[in-house]
Amino acid sequence: MDGDRMSASSDMVLKVLASGSSGNSTYVEIAGVKLLVDAGISARRIMLGLSEIGVDVAELDAIFVTHEHIDHIRGLETLLARAPRALAFATRGTARACRNRLGGSLGLQVIQGGWSFGLGPVTVTPFEISHDSNEPVGFRFESSASAIGVVTDLGQTNSDVRHSLFDLQALVVESNHDLKMLKNGPYPARLKRRIASTRGHLSNQQTRKLIKDVMGPRLEAVVLAHLSEENNEQSIALESAKGALEGSATNAFLATREGSDLFTFAPSAPIGRPQPPPRSARQGMLPFDQEQWAVPS
Repeated sequence: MDGDRMSASSDMVLKVLASGSSGNSTYVEIAGVKLLVDAGISARRIMLGLSEIGVDVAELDAIFVTHEHIDHIRGLETLLARAPRALAFATRGTARACRNRLGGSLGLQVIQGGWSFGLGPVTVTPFEISHDSNEPVGFRFESSASAIGVVTDLGQTNSDVRHSLFDLQALVVESNHDLKMLKNGPYPARLKRRIASTRGHLSNQQTRKLIKDVMGPRLEAVVLAHLSEENNEQSIALESAKGALEGSATNAFLATREGSDLFTFAPSAPIGRPQPPPRSARQGMLPFDQEQWAVPS
């Protein structure tokens, strides 16, 4: 892993452009396919962040939307106009909610949690997560030599989530709040209950357990995302994650509202995931173009 620059020998590149309640967007390049997860900051900021690592927005192949909250779709409509070759993907529920929130017409490819599909040499697996939105998902992106998972905004984990995040080289995962800080913090009781609920956000403690559950020999980097500025501290979140990584060669990093470092990863042979839970085992491969659903204006 190279945290400073792009490498010609890399199979995968990761750069969080922004993370937190003010906006989220993550760039992933894998097997030459250029992807963006969420567009929760302005299109201008996204374009600037991409240009800083030598990527033109017009080169984007796809944009993936995890859910419709504004800190994940703020720049989506403008960005799509600036990225003519990029296909945009969302679940049906998220696509409808994006239409209602943004207005206008968004052409979105419909995907479904648990159904994998191919995007050139990359296999994309959206997986269902628990959050107070319409059909939210996390994503696993995998080539023959690399794999990365991006999952934020979830209140709990389950066997499907853990299976989707096993045998990765890199994991971008929410570590939203410290339980004690949330309990004693300034938020009203109703908001505290929402955040701590099973449809809210992961605490540092929950994230640490998830990291332990999905740790594998290929995992090089865990990037902690969506940290609350009011109910968490970077040092606390990082220390908690490092507790899960003790004795391994995996490193933990932070993503903030200004983004993260640039990470590059050399090819790494997969070791294979364990058998999926029964529910996932019944689902197959869904080509993304099996159904195209343009969100009407």
